[in-house]
Amino acid sequence: MQIFNAATLAYVATIGTTGTQQTTNAGFHLPTGVAYDPVNNQILVADQDNDRVQVFDGSSFAYVATIGQTGISELGPGVFSFPAGIDVDTVNNHILVADQNNSQVQILDSGTFTFVGVIGDPGGNPGTGNTEFNQPNDVTFDPVNDRILVADFDNNRVQIYDAASFGYLGTIGESGMPGSTNAELDGPASVTIDKVNGQVFVVDSVNQRVQVFSQQPLPASLVSAVLPGSRSVEIGTAATVFSTMLNSGSTSLADCQIGLPATAPAGLTLGYQTTNAGNQLTGRPTRRSRLPAMARRTSC
Repeated sequence: MQIFNAATLAYVATIGTTGTQQTTNAGFHLPTGVAYDPVNNQILVADQDNDRVQVFDGSSFAYVATIGQTGISELGPGVFSFPAGIDVDTVNNHILVADQNNSQVQILDSGTFTFVGVIGDPGGNPGTGNTEFNQPNDVTFDPVNDRILVADFDNNRVQIYDAASFGYLGTIGESGMPGSTNAELDGPASVTIDKVNGQVFVVDSVNQRVQVFSQQPLPASLVSAVLPGSRSVEIGTAATVFSTMLNSGSTSLADCQIGLPATAPAGLTLGYQTTNAGNQLTGRPTRRSRLPAMARRTSC
């Protein structure tokens, strides 16, 4: 990894050994992503073929820590299989890692490097749903709107999520459909944010171009309400609440579900099931559902 002065572009330093693949703490094997954490003054490198994230001091460039198991491709919290892109959420103090071969984006605490949560299928399976990926290649944090953007390479799209709840917000591109119009993508390899002019830059690799999109606020087409606001039960006893989801948009929404926030206490679990107008259970327990345009779904 080469470091240059941002103002003069003069060479400053090298981390790693030029032209040599390494598994040591000071070396890399196909580093593919780098991010700077201004809160902790650290440099984070997605060391792809070593299946790890390397952390270095931002001033001395000295090795600090390894996240993952060097040279071991794994599925699970805090371990990776081909980590590709990386960024730092400076608002919520998270490290975001595009865990490519596991079809996930892993979220880690930027201070302790401990696992916080995951976007994508926990079993590492690729998919086309709004909360699934197929070869996520890059991830970036939007501090202006508190969002996470993911370049979902094989699904030919960029997915947008709320950075606090990890809830799905929107899509750039046509899911699963490569194309070359201005609204389509083919193999989006990288994504980043222009914080000054409010724009999204997407490296549209197969189309040999960079696409620029406006960072306009996304319409809030999915609205939900939960009743009651609080409930007390004995430990070990299930508490029941009702949630109503309303799709006020003009298109249907896939993979609608109810989930716990990332800050939920350890050991707390949640199950849900759709109900009819008479609050009688319908459908299958804990099953994602499609919400048609201008429709309502009630679950308990």
